[in-house]
Formats: sequence, C-alpha cells, structure tokens
Amino acid sequence: ADPAAFYAIQASQAYAVGRSAADVGKKIRASKRAFRWVVCFGPRGADHTVELTASVVSGKRVVRFDGDEVLSVTTGRDSFAYSFQVDGAHQVRVAASANSEDGFDLSVDSVPFDRMTPRDGVTPAQADRLEERARETGARMAAASPP
Repeated sequence: ADPAAFYAIQASQAYAVGRSAADVGKKIRASKRAFRWVVCFGPRGADHTVELTASVVSGKRVVRFDGDEVLSVTTGRDSFAYSFQVDGAHQVRVAASANSEDGFDLSVDSVPFDRMTPRDGVTPAQADRLEERARETGARMAAASPP
C-alpha cells in the first residue's frame, strides 16, 4: 500500500452526496425505518453508502457500509450510537439524535451530515485545488512517517 495515497485519503474531507429515509415495515410500514446517507471522500471520490435499519418495536438496529453489514444489535430506543473507521482514515458515526427530524444522525470525522459541503456545490476548479492540496498533504505526511 502506498503511504502517500493513504494519507491523501485521510487528508480529504467528506462531502455530502445524498440521503433518504423511508418506512419499510412488512406489515405496518411505520414499524421499521430505513435511513441511507451517501458520502464521498474528496470532491471526486467514490460514493460510499451508510445504511441504518431501525425497528421501532424491537429496537433492532442494523448498520451497513457499502452493502456490508457492520453491526446488528438490539438496543434502547434513544441510546443508539455506533462508530467505525473507513479505510483506516475516517471515523463514521451513526447515532440516535433528538436534533434530527428522523431521529438519527450520521457524522464523519465529527462533522454532521447536515454541515458537510455538498459535493455538487464544488466547482471543477475548486475540486482540482482540493485534490492537489490532499495529495501534497499526503506526500508530506508519508515523508514524515517512519518506514
């Protein structure tokens, strides 16, 4: 693995791509909610999807990242929080929240989804500068790291 590439990913901020929420219960639609957030790392990074399925009745929570299940747990209604790392570089957190209209929030590197820069708001010239800055930061961090 190329250390400079790893550090460039680490130096790239998360951008908001999209989100959705839907009632998905089989018999009673509102008994289960599905939340989906899409983010990317760097303005031209690949899309990554975080999904949370939450049962209102049982308290079961299932978290998936890019389609792979990373957590399945039964918990109290208001006490859910789960964090995991992506590519060893970014900390993703899904948590119950009284501040969210849907009851759950996503944050990446402590930045709430609602405060992330929308990817579609970045111009090509800005994207070029941001990517170059991330590459330069990655190269400096790799050079400063012991082998």
